[in-house]
Amino acid sequence: DIIRLGEVLDTEFARLQENLPVGMTLKKVSDQPAAVRAGVAEFVQVLAEAVIIVLLVSFFSLGFRTGLVVALSIPLVLAMTFAAMHYFGIGLHKISLGALVLGLGLLVDDAIIAVEMMAVKMEQGYSRMKAAAFAYQSTAFPMLTGTLVTAAGFLPIATAASSTGEYTRSIFQVVTLSLILSWIAAVVFIPYLGYKLLPTPKPHGDGPEHDPYATKFYQRVRAWVTWCVRYRKTVIAVTVAAFVVSILMFRFVPQQFFPSSTRLELMVDLELAEGSSLNATEEVARRLEAELAKRTDIESYVAHVGTGTPRFYLPLDQKFPQASFAQFVILTKDIESRESARAFLIKLFDEKFSDVQARVARLENGPPVGFPIQFRISGEHPDEVRRLAHQVAAKVRANEAVTNVNLDWDEPSKVVRLQIDQERARVLGISSAEVAAFLRGSLSGTSVSTYRDGNELIEILLRGPQQEREQLSLLGSLSVPAGNGRAVPLSQIATLEYGFEDGIIWHRNRLPTITVRADIYGEKTPPSVTAEILPTLEEIRASLPNGYLLETGGTVED
Repeated sequence: DIIRLGEVLDTEFARLQENLPVGMTLKKVSDQPAAVRAGVAEFVQVLAEAVIIVLLVSFFSLGFRTGLVVALSIPLVLAMTFAAMHYFGIGLHKISLGALVLGLGLLVDDAIIAVEMMAVKMEQGYSRMKAAAFAYQSTAFPMLTGTLVTAAGFLPIATAASSTGEYTRSIFQVVTLSLILSWIAAVVFIPYLGYKLLPTPKPHGDGPEHDPYATKFYQRVRAWVTWCVRYRKTVIAVTVAAFVVSILMFRFVPQQFFPSSTRLELMVDLELAEGSSLNATEEVARRLEAELAKRTDIESYVAHVGTGTPRFYLPLDQKFPQASFAQFVILTKDIESRESARAFLIKLFDEKFSDVQARVARLENGPPVGFPIQFRISGEHPDEVRRLAHQVAAKVRANEAVTNVNLDWDEPSKVVRLQIDQERARVLGISSAEVAAFLRGSLSGTSVSTYRDGNELIEILLRGPQQEREQLSLLGSLSVPAGNGRAVPLSQIATLEYGFEDGIIWHRNRLPTITVRADIYGEKTPPSVTAEILPTLEEIRASLPNGYLLETGGTVED
């Protein structure tokens, strides 16, 4: 229970605040319990508004006492639904509360059918008991059938064997529970409530056989129904034609399973060239911090250099530790501030951070996708995969809706290779393993002991001075121990060669794979943009060598 966890954390937060040294303050950069509390409160408010609307419609359309029977069924069914959710372990969150709002208009249908049938039969001269029995006998099974058909409409969500299905499964669970429980309420409790609360019909001058259906409105509806039954083949043909047309027209409707979250955070990813140092990454992060400090619509920001932020939000796209990567979490004051800051950052990166691969993203709803537009090229040889990936990137870049087109790995890292003169090294009594151990100790450090500070263990490293480790020009002059207390410069036994190599090679299904990625900063949805790009890739797909693949990823795949 994250709300309870937040209360415990607040107590611990206050205790730590009191014990901090003078001049130090503790601040929250993300408060998930507060976000959950606000999100649940928003849905509860919407649920209450929906209940009020349904009650008003019931009272105005059915009358006070008949509407009161329907009104009493709402808290009854909701209470039964909450109890069933607790029993089956379905928590209160955005998806389940959204399903309750969705099902609210459906769960009063059975109650309205049952109580209206009772009211009509009482007007036709039936006693209260006989009217209640008739309502049960004539409507119980048809209402159950309708309930199960409606629940079956949500079945694809429950049976989807994917992370999306797992994320949204409670829609099916909650809607099905509430509908079945509303049917139980309609056939068990509503006849009793109607028996107790329905008003006694006023006597009519046309005798006990008064027909409440003898109205102009009902007669018109009945005439329409009669015509549809008489010309059923025509009606069925028109219905099928309308269904086919709707399927054909569906492709013009923008498609997006999960919209962006309404959370106030912005995620900023900064990616330098492969092989860049932590110092270079930190310098870029400080440049961005200086720009963010000028804005008044930002509540707070925190930078993680060399790694991504911890998972403070379930659908967060986690990033692996990497020296050339930094990630910012920016908390804004409201939605308008978030969108303003987002537009500012997009423009800022184009103008002042052209040396950095930067991305600005809202938090996602649903399973994390990352870049919405993705195409994967897989094959045996990285050089050929890279060549094909650049062709695909050119096609993607040609689409006006996309921006920030990049590859997940492309540029090689700078490397220094040592070619050891084995004959000279053997004369001096130095082996290749000894050279490797010396360089590792001089540049990275050799563990010599461990320092214990309370419950922390801190490794102690022995390594060369900072000047030797930072200046590449001094590498050849490092003195390698040669035994008998002697030392020789590294350049005497080895030749330094400068070159490039792939700093990282991503694999998918054991094949080197490059992903062409792109963002959409406009109003278009990823499926529609992907549909525009795919035909332009057919020429590349047709010319792929044997064993090479071009696959669609991103939002469309997930």
